[in-house]
Amino acid sequence: MLFRSGTLFIGIWADGLGGIWRSTDDGRNWEFLAYGTRQIISLAVDPVNEDIIYAGANISGEGALFRSMDGGDTWSEVGNFIYPVWSITIDPNDNNHVYVGTMGAGIYESFDQGLTFDQVGSPTNGLDNPYVIDMVYAPQGTPYAGQLFAATDAGVFRYDTFAETWSIFGQHS
Repeated sequence: MLFRSGTLFIGIWADGLGGIWRSTDDGRNWEFLAYGTRQIISLAVDPVNEDIIYAGANISGEGALFRSMDGGDTWSEVGNFIYPVWSITIDPNDNNHVYVGTMGAGIYESFDQGLTFDQVGSPTNGLDNPYVIDMVYAPQGTPYAGQLFAATDAGVFRYDTFAETWSIFGQHS
């Protein structure tokens, strides 16, 4: 994941090894930052403040969200989930607004940079598949600009923030 010019971050998920790593020379050399025994599955850099970075993890089948407020130098755990954190996205118009997608418990939303979360995506409000692989906001200049989409193994879902419901998007076979 690109950070600043020449700086990259990766999360590693390997048998018994893991962690968050950073390169400041376009990937030629890497330094270990944190959580060497954790499976880091997802990373997200705040679009407004590049010093704020989130990392989603799998810890023995449960999930955790870690956050750095200083460009990756130090990290703290800010969220726990019953399933691994497979995806993270930050609202491009409000960097306090963070979504976390899990592998089994749907989607959670935070309005305080990950300090507290409420579930906003589950079968009860239309997200029929709670295994969220990825999430993205549609870019400006597109017909769905600013809308949140979630990818699952059952298809892509779109979030209606006014109705607080999810619906399958497009045609699926």
